[in-house]
Amino acid sequence: MPRQKKSNRNDGRYEIKRVIGHEVSGRAISKSFYGASKDEALEAYRRYLLDAEKREEARKRTDFVSWVNEWLHTYKEPDVKPTTFLTTYKRPCNNVIIPFFKGRLLQDITNAEIKRFTNSITHLSQSTIDKVLICLRGIFDAAIDNDMITKHPCRNITCKSKKEKEKKRTYDRESVDRLCASDHKYALFVHILLRMGLRCSELCGLRWKDIDFDSGTLTVAQALTVEGGRIFIGKPKSANSIRKLTIPEDLLARLRKERGTGYVAMLNKHNITPDHFTERQLEAFYNSMSVPKEQRLTAHELRHTCGTLLYENTKDIYYVSRFLGHSDIGITTKIYVHSEMQDEKIHVNFP
Repeated sequence: MPRQKKSNRNDGRYEIKRVIGHEVSGRAISKSFYGASKDEALEAYRRYLLDAEKREEARKRTDFVSWVNEWLHTYKEPDVKPTTFLTTYKRPCNNVIIPFFKGRLLQDITNAEIKRFTNSITHLSQSTIDKVLICLRGIFDAAIDNDMITKHPCRNITCKSKKEKEKKRTYDRESVDRLCASDHKYALFVHILLRMGLRCSELCGLRWKDIDFDSGTLTVAQALTVEGGRIFIGKPKSANSIRKLTIPEDLLARLRKERGTGYVAMLNKHNITPDHFTERQLEAFYNSMSVPKEQRLTAHELRHTCGTLLYENTKDIYYVSRFLGHSDIGITTKIYVHSEMQDEKIHVNFP
């Protein structure tokens, strides 16, 4: 009986090749296995087959919710800002997607099931639906990239909201002037939102050193957000959000009078956060002005009021877009041109 060769390679190891699969074209995919002898190389091949079988079984039993969380924290959280991660990805997944598919296996979800899901969310706003679809497609894209599924269940899936669009509320010019003239201790913050059109996060991230009193300009350079109870200070929403704005004379005079150090929006040497501002400072201001409950606009609506008045004054959509720091002129056009007739002008009934 011939003696078994201990090696068929120059490095002293024994190598065997086996077919482990096929490409889409039908071409065989081979892999080499090594050992000190042919028997050991064959044993390495057998272990590979056993591991592959276990991986396949695990793949077939992947819990959808577990995969969603894996996708969120591996593919999204490291690459986007905390606020974007929260609003565009985490909330739509936790509040909309997971409740519907909880208990399902990733590999069992079909195109028909996705369609039944989208049919069930048409009562939501279109912006929320768009975020949900972005998440769903990303979740299954990553599953395909990781060989966990072979077909994309979101193929040809669309969804349109049936929710009636709400009118955008703004204050009229007379109400704005009256609100900006207030001497309340929080009036400066409202004044900035109404005249400069800052986002609430940009107001909370505004520092006194961002205001150039000589040139009468204000630079929006950062934003303050909160995630998981922690304060994050970073760049504004987009590259276009970093901008230098000319300050109107009435606001510049107030800023000179109240000039300080550190952050503009502070209370007892602590930063005011967007949620805190909305729930406390803005409400306290409205109370001081006796603004009726139904006529109290949100911080975002104050920013929208600024944009609306700017467009009425200039009819220059490019100027308004730059002033507000929109990432795309299309956003500004959609809000301030195409939807102009949908705005609800509010005249505050001051006592």
